[in-house]
Amino acid sequence: VKAKVTVKDENGAVVPSARVYVHWDLPVGTKNMNKLTNSLGVAAFSVRGGTGTYTVTVTNITKATYTFDAANSTLLTKSFIK
Repeated sequence: VKAKVTVKDENGAVVPSARVYVHWDLPVGTKNMNKLTNSLGVAAFSVRGGTGTYTVTVTNITKATYTFDAANSTLLTKSFIK
C-alpha cells in the first residue's frame, strides 16, 4: 500500500525538505516511518502487511521556522483496503 503526503504552507506553497512522520495501522501490527518531502513538497510512503485495512496517520511535520498545525491540516488520517 502506498500513501503520499503533500506539505503546503498557509499560503498554499509547497514545502520541500520538510520531515513527515506517519504511523501505520496494518492488518498485522503497526509501523512508524518518516521521510523528507521532495522539491514538490511530497513525501511518499509504502508498506506491506497482508490483506485487510491499512490506516496511515500523519503524526508530525518538522522543518526549521515552520510549525505543524494539526488542527487546521486537511489530511490527518487515511484508510486503504487491500
